[in-house]
Amino acid sequence: MEKLKEWSLVDANSNNPNAIKFSTIRSFKGLESDIVFLIGVKDDSLVCSDADIYVGGSRAKFLLYVFAEEGCKFV
Repeated sequence: MEKLKEWSLVDANSNNPNAIKFSTIRSFKGLESDIVFLIGVKDDSLVCSDADIYVGGSRAKFLLYVFAEEGCKFV
């Protein structure tokens, strides 16, 4: 996927201010953003540990949206 509506999807390291930055939680470590969407959060996932959720969630400066499996312990 390259676009979401009229906005381009770009790597988190991009300097494009008119695009949506996309990254895995682990590669976004040390960065921050005004709004963060955590997508695909599931219990007992090797790629979605408690530490990953903390790292991803703490990157949001203003808004955090979490899209999780129904009944997930993180929400």
